[in-house]
Amino acid sequence: MANHCYNHIEFTGRYDSVNALREGFVKLSKDSESKTFTEACDKSFGLESPPDADYVHYGTKWFDFLIELVSRGCWYEYVEGFEDTPMKYCSIVISGESAWSPPKELTKKLCEAYRVRARHEYDEPGNDFGGITTFDEKGDYDEEVYTYMEFKYRYYMDFWWDEMIHLIREENYKTFEEFFEDNDYADLDDLKEAWKIAHEKES
Repeated sequence: MANHCYNHIEFTGRYDSVNALREGFVKLSKDSESKTFTEACDKSFGLESPPDADYVHYGTKWFDFLIELVSRGCWYEYVEGFEDTPMKYCSIVISGESAWSPPKELTKKLCEAYRVRARHEYDEPGNDFGGITTFDEKGDYDEEVYTYMEFKYRYYMDFWWDEMIHLIREENYKTFEEFFEDNDYADLDDLKEAWKIAHEKES
């Protein structure tokens, strides 16, 4: 059974580019004829994968997603060469589950093709990874990659606290030393506090 990877991708760019991208995702969500996810992406977004591209060319074999509007709506920015006419910008969020791994290659290609920026956040507990990749309009990127729990510690601390206390109470860790060695990315005081809280609730 495939592990599900959660994705949260925010695309930002000129209004016409983001709207065209949104239309591509609508087409992708309705595609029922393509034999592979690679073929569906090529058809929906006007991409052209290599002739020898396989079914996971864009990073996954399927992507079950929702399209969300960003609450801040649209805004205007001045662009070099167009100082007298501000350009309308907006963002959309694509979120959902993919198979095994995130469709980062798709995000990269979409940034290049539609001249948008993206922040692609993902995590998958079964394979123990999580991270954030940011892309510019050229597809160049910066990436942060962590274990699943280190990712939660850095970006979703409330979840991390609940999970750590649960793991301790389930006796996955027999000693604090074992707990520390397995979570040495975290601040020592946080680990001590989690250990203390878990054992207080047990007593």
